[in-house]
Amino acid sequence: MAKVDLSLRAIMVRISVLFIFLLNTEQSLVNSALADIAKAFPEADPTTISLISNISVLFSITVAFLVLPQLVKHFNKKSIILIALCIYVIGGVGAAFFNASVNQILVCRAVLGIGMGLTAPLCGAIINELYSGVEKNTMIGWANSVDSGIGIFLTMLAGLLCTISWKYTFLAYAIFLGILAMEYCFLPSMPVPMVKDASGVEHRTKVVYTSKQWTKLIFVLIFSMIWIMCSMTLLIKVSIFVSDQKLGDALVSAAAMSFFTGGILTSAFIFGFIEKVFKRYTLFLAPVIIAAGTLLVFHSASQTMLMASMYVVGFGNGLSQPLFTTKVLAIGPQFNGTFANSMLVGVMGVGQFISTYVEKVIALFVEPTAKNIIGTVSGMFAAIAVVTLVYILWNPFRGVDHVPEHQSVLRN
Repeated sequence: MAKVDLSLRAIMVRISVLFIFLLNTEQSLVNSALADIAKAFPEADPTTISLISNISVLFSITVAFLVLPQLVKHFNKKSIILIALCIYVIGGVGAAFFNASVNQILVCRAVLGIGMGLTAPLCGAIINELYSGVEKNTMIGWANSVDSGIGIFLTMLAGLLCTISWKYTFLAYAIFLGILAMEYCFLPSMPVPMVKDASGVEHRTKVVYTSKQWTKLIFVLIFSMIWIMCSMTLLIKVSIFVSDQKLGDALVSAAAMSFFTGGILTSAFIFGFIEKVFKRYTLFLAPVIIAAGTLLVFHSASQTMLMASMYVVGFGNGLSQPLFTTKVLAIGPQFNGTFANSMLVGVMGVGQFISTYVEKVIALFVEPTAKNIIGTVSGMFAAIAVVTLVYILWNPFRGVDHVPEHQSVLRN
């Protein structure tokens, strides 16, 4: 077993890598201010106000899909991270000063989304480049745990600033200046990978997959998009479910989401251990846990049961992000990691947007109450569990992750 480097420098490198993942928290920071922003601009359409939260995701998906895979072919990953963090902070904090109109805020949010799109996919790719084996899986799990844990603190900070003024909410993004300094000091330089051809001449690496590897990658990406679509459908309906079932007010809904986040934090933190114990059956375990937890939410008749149920759902969801990340990173040569993770981040963002319309599909079969939708989501995850079990036992992509001989030269 390889010895883990526990020197101060190695620990700081790990922390700097994990903190890149924090840029995924941007939506939760601004959501607490949306109601006050709507009051400040009463003439603005409600859809436009909601766009303040979502426009950054739109730009992030676009950049992750189209721009980042091209940039990593020509530039050092550390340089991309540092420039992206500068863009992120400018867009985030900028809205605290440029807010005379909703359009000014939207421009700042779009700039922030560009920074997020340049960094979010790189966290998994950098982990894939710097670590291997159990340590890599553990780091991927920790990345999601850090995102959830510190994300709670940042959201609370944004909420506190919002009580002073909604404009101050955007000052919470200033904390990323500290993260920028950390990345500059401790993140290792990661230049563009170079390979030698048969004549010994060096060339930049290219994304190389066999036809079967492409098939598996597309399958995993579609599967992850459906997964996120189902998860977000549940989360969208929690607050309405609380109100419909007379379980409490907005504070109870917020507490339920906190328990959900706590479940994610727990399972993501121990993902390396879970994956080591259950191996490939972790992919089956996760949807089973979510299906059970969602069913408990459906039957929740008290606040206590709701909190416990949301924790279970969060625990299952905490396994999904590191699961999908490890799956796509394992396909083909190691240097494909940035491309694969960019595609994963992009399709998961698409899944979030599609979730808005799932309710209309469910309405074709049952009355679209919050409770019925949550019950349907439980059935959807049960179906996903069956599909994953068949997939694991059948294993149609056996050996596909292995790098064939004609790809091995690209790893030199």
